[in-house]
Amino acid sequence: MELSVTDQALTFAGAAALGIAAGLLYDLLGTVRRRAGGRVLGGVLDLLFWLLVTAVLFLYALEAGDGRLRLFMPAGAALGAGAYFLTVSPAVRRAGDRAADAAVSGYRLLIRGKKFFIRGCKKLFPFRPLWYTINRHNGTISRNDGEKEENGR
Repeated sequence: MELSVTDQALTFAGAAALGIAAGLLYDLLGTVRRRAGGRVLGGVLDLLFWLLVTAVLFLYALEAGDGRLRLFMPAGAALGAGAYFLTVSPAVRRAGDRAADAAVSGYRLLIRGKKFFIRGCKKLFPFRPLWYTINRHNGTISRNDGEKEENGR
């Protein structure tokens, strides 16, 4: 079974697209690795990357190459990854770092915002001193101003 030149070109282009996707995945996992730090997490992410890329390229070779790994398939993947790293990768890394900074800042705002939310609720609901509290020990209902009422049980 021979591939026509057109099929070879399409298979090469598909392999190059997989190389670009592998480069993008590497940059995204690199952002996580740089932010989280640690040698163990870096090793786990690298292992995950290589397992995923190897599996995808193997499945691509089975599908596009009819079960044969053609010489131009790894060359196409390498050229696609190289083109990605030479052209788009710096911009993707900057965007990934900014997105990670924004995610961390948003998380910090959510954590710190709890205090401001509670303070704002106290200002929005001035009638809160009139709320009632149920005392579990003696079955009475007391207002926050000190008055007590019987529960009726």
